[in-house]
Amino acid sequence: PDGFLGLSFELTALETYAGKNPAALNPVFLQLVRNLTPGQRPVLRIAGDSTDWSWYPVPGMKRPPWVRYTLTPAWLSVARRRMSVLGARLSLKAVGCFRR
Repeated sequence: PDGFLGLSFELTALETYAGKNPAALNPVFLQLVRNLTPGQRPVLRIAGDSTDWSWYPVPGMKRPPWVRYTLTPAWLSVARRRMSVLGARLSLKAVGCFRR
């Protein structure tokens, strides 16, 4: 779609590129995204091997043994703020793997 920008980096790298503080995002990274999607609303897709091994804690659900990375409220705050500042949409690769 218009504005699509596929960035190849792991979930764990979001804060490395965008910054750890939602109130003080990395302006260089933000400008890079703007430069790569001029005049368009960016659609950012973050995927990689880490998405296969990540999860967001669900109340009442035990952490699966295969999890290597947990999406935290801090990670979500940075992602949400970045999308808001850029007027962008976010697409995360999602993998469903539930075992009983």
